[in-house]
Amino acid sequence: MNVSYTIHPGYVRFTFGDEMNTSEVAVILEDLRKDPDFHDSLGFLWDVRDVDPDTVRPAAIPEISALARKIVSEQHPGNVAFLVANAIGFGMSRMASVHAETDRRRANVFYDEAEAIAFASGKND
Repeated sequence: MNVSYTIHPGYVRFTFGDEMNTSEVAVILEDLRKDPDFHDSLGFLWDVRDVDPDTVRPAAIPEISALARKIVSEQHPGNVAFLVANAIGFGMSRMASVHAETDRRRANVFYDEAEAIAFASGKND
């Protein structure tokens, strides 16, 4: 698997290797849903710093957002943070953040890890 998750106080961190694969994201999100430590109030931090932008299909961005919405309720109040390493990652993640936002959920893109963690965990609200 090229993606994994860890649950931290206040947020779930998804860490990607050099590729982003929609089917792997679907498996990891289903694993998360079944994890007894997961609850809907946790924020999400998508760490995509190591992803090669050439491996991301443009259609994958809304597909992954739709998968996440199936696993986590639309009413999920947790923030969604995208942690990126460069301008290409920032642009792609900004598109994803638009798909991730709802009336109850905010999303944003960060270069700084501490800021991303604070946002995902709701500590900067």
